[in-house]
Amino acid sequence: MSGTTANLDLVSLKDEVNNYIRYVFQSLDPDSRVTEATQTFSGDDTTVKFTLTNGATLSYVAWDGVTIGGVKQDFGNDWTIHWRGTDVGKVEFTTAPATGTDNISIKYGYTGTNSNMVYPDYPRNDLGLSQYPRVGFLIRVNPSTAGLAGLNNPIKNNILISLKVIDLNTYQIDYLTSQFLEQIKKDAKQFYNFDYIEPSGIGPYDLSEDPVRNVSAKITDFEANNRFEIITFS
Repeated sequence: MSGTTANLDLVSLKDEVNNYIRYVFQSLDPDSRVTEATQTFSGDDTTVKFTLTNGATLSYVAWDGVTIGGVKQDFGNDWTIHWRGTDVGKVEFTTAPATGTDNISIKYGYTGTNSNMVYPDYPRNDLGLSQYPRVGFLIRVNPSTAGLAGLNNPIKNNILISLKVIDLNTYQIDYLTSQFLEQIKKDAKQFYNFDYIEPSGIGPYDLSEDPVRNVSAKITDFEANNRFEIITFS
């Protein structure tokens, strides 16, 4: 028999990265495809799930914009987002907020009838010119074992995040890439599923993205190394 005592949740990783990138890029979107709002709720010492008014088209919840009684709450440790299932569009707290009037504040973005600038995968290559710029990302995990001796087998996961910026204007691509690089440097240790994220390389322009319409792309890689999980044997 074997089991995992500490595991790597790929869905949780992807959801956190998607939420963060959408939040960072929303202020850089020249087409302003996302509307930002702040909604307050009243805690009752029992309720842990709170439904956002525009949660059906939720784009992100600001990772630094959730507070209880004016105190910032941390993603992962204190709250999480439901992106799918019957609770889609809800924010869930780990512990029920204390009783109070409008003591819970949640800042979030929603698309309404628009679409997001950021995709949780690379954007399709069949978009119209008016739908650029677009940003997408992929996550790859490279696991390696530290040995099979004994009852515990630690596995080290090196995580690679590839960010792809696509647009007709190469200046816009460089601008979006550089702005994101600066922001990720500031927030490198603010993540729940990653100990530390760092830039690892910027690729050249890919001029073949859509040569007929002169659409170009650039990929920037980020690494989050040494994410461990433990497999136990009995």
